[in-house]
Amino acid sequence: MANLRGLHLSSGHDDASYAYLEGSIPVSLGKLRLLQVLDLSNNRLTGPIPTFLGKLIKLDLSHNYLYGSIPESLGRLRLLQVLDLSHNELVGPIPTFLGKLTRLDLSSNLLNGSIPESFGRLAALRYLFLENNRLTGPIPTSIGRLVSLQSFFMSSNFLSGTIPVLVGQLTNLRYLDVSNNSLEGVFSEAHFANLSMLKYLNAASNSKLTFNISCEWLPPFQLIKNDLSSCKIANGFPQWL
Repeated sequence: MANLRGLHLSSGHDDASYAYLEGSIPVSLGKLRLLQVLDLSNNRLTGPIPTFLGKLIKLDLSHNYLYGSIPESLGRLRLLQVLDLSHNELVGPIPTFLGKLTRLDLSSNLLNGSIPESFGRLAALRYLFLENNRLTGPIPTSIGRLVSLQSFFMSSNFLSGTIPVLVGQLTNLRYLDVSNNSLEGVFSEAHFANLSMLKYLNAASNSKLTFNISCEWLPPFQLIKNDLSSCKIANGFPQWL
């Protein structure tokens, strides 16, 4: 086992007739220094996430019953590109992540605290999923430095404050979902200045958020879906919609 580089034990099914892994994740897996890919998703694993060492590139523990906090050691895996811990029962704050992450999915847990300002250092990040947690505080302005970001989902949290204008610098952004939070302030033309790739916008259920765009303004994008339910609309209904 010492030379193991990939381990795929995902059930891949929600059907009760399939076999599932149960119990906790063996601590010994975290000591496999050459392991690059570990997929234990869609099982019935419980307990905390062990400390992982080595050269992990992809770690998928999604759709289990894991609890406890996210180990700080995961944030120090410098080669890690894909981390999926979604659909578990993890608590506590989001740790500081280093490395070359391109996809980070922490959705559908019980995480609290704020979105780390350090996210702005993840220059290669393309997909960020934080929805369905208990996150509080503002969206950090450092998000505007994620020039590779394509999908940003943070719906159904307790986020407050304004949406940073620097979001308008995310030229590769296609999906933006800030719905069902407590955001406030103005969503203006500056927020959309360079979002030529934007296809999906959902800011619904933010009753203190004002959508303030002039009727004559022509956007640089072509939306497929736009949901502004419960938001305030200033300057009348935009003609470009």
